[in-house]
Amino acid sequence: MDTSRFATYVFSIVFLIILKQAIVYGLLDQQKQSGNIINYAGRQRMLSQKIAKDILTIQYSVEKNIAASEERISLKNNLKEWRRVHYALKNRDAAEGFGGKNSANVERLFKDIEPSFKTTYNNASKIVLSDTDINIYTDVVIRSVSTFLSTMDSIVFQYSKESQNKNQFITNIVFYLTLATIFIFLLEAYWVYRSFTRNGVSQSSQSSQSSQSSQSSQSSVSSSSK
Repeated sequence: MDTSRFATYVFSIVFLIILKQAIVYGLLDQQKQSGNIINYAGRQRMLSQKIAKDILTIQYSVEKNIAASEERISLKNNLKEWRRVHYALKNRDAAEGFGGKNSANVERLFKDIEPSFKTTYNNASKIVLSDTDINIYTDVVIRSVSTFLSTMDSIVFQYSKESQNKNQFITNIVFYLTLATIFIFLLEAYWVYRSFTRNGVSQSSQSSQSSQSSQSSQSSVSSSSK
């Protein structure tokens, strides 16, 4: 049996199995990160709607001369979180769990959404500090939030699409690695079977030759004694 060839087969199988497991673990980690990014991107839509709701509640309170301190605190906190996540997603801040780099399509969408984001943030921040007429700020925010939501939907969709494409690509790689592993395993099994078959035939041939030689020797001895 060729031990060097056998060792090569075994090493190839072990290598492919390890490589496949490494890719699978990488895929799981990528799915976790992609899921985190998609969840936070979707959460941005919810926060923008909460900001609009807080502003409309504050506007109503101002018109009715009702205190709206809780709504202003809520608006302030929502704006802070909204801004933090926005730039963390845009810049793919690793410290926030958004490591990596946005695709060209996502970067273009963030560039498109930036004006509506800044308009919403700046005018909503003025409402937090204003105790008098806020109608002018409210109207601007409601219009800009609508634009922000539309573009944010596109960003979430793009993130989801890219995540699915990456998962499909890696799944295909794992599939072909599995096929390669099975092929090498079958090739090794065939080689081992062939080696044992050859050894069996060789041993049988040697046994037959030994038997014939023994019979020939016995015949010679018998002839000599006569």
